[in-house]
Amino acid sequence: MANDAFNTTTAGAENYQTWESSVKLHARGMRLMEHLSGDIPYSPETDEHHFGLKFIIWQSLSSRVRKDLLHTGWNLTMPAPETMRLVRIACGYDPDMFLIDLLQKFFNSNRSAFSTMQAWFIHHESLWAQINNIEKVSESLWVAQTINVLEEGVPEVYGSWRSSVFDKALLTKKAMLPFLVDMANDPRQNER
Repeated sequence: MANDAFNTTTAGAENYQTWESSVKLHARGMRLMEHLSGDIPYSPETDEHHFGLKFIIWQSLSSRVRKDLLHTGWNLTMPAPETMRLVRIACGYDPDMFLIDLLQKFFNSNRSAFSTMQAWFIHHESLWAQINNIEKVSESLWVAQTINVLEEGVPEVYGSWRSSVFDKALLTKKAMLPFLVDMANDPRQNER
């Protein structure tokens, strides 16, 4: 039953973030996110909810991660948040290293690696969402990197955007997004 709810089985650190998002989504659907996050503390009265969450977690683990989880000292009586923490350990997932890797991909992302402006923009926004899922990062990094990519990889778009900016207050993600969405959807910008 629980396996059908998941398209993601964690194999380890390489897909931990996707797996964790899948577990959280499922917990929200069951209205148990507060139990999974620990916002509602574990108690004998909440044991039934924690058991259901642990069942879902267990069913979504690969056999290797299950074995590693047992080696970390996990047992069925532990609350769901502790189970999630031990799965993170068993997977070898280090959020700091994952964040550094995503930031590196974000800063190395350039328009030339994509066939269209739209494909680059989708990739750019996906990386930014993943980064901010781990840690909220100043949008000034997004603005700086976006300007850098546009200036180097799509000078005509950069020039068009730059000529439309008269005020430093417009150097925000909120102000830049409508322009970039229009450019990404402009067939002339998607020709290579």
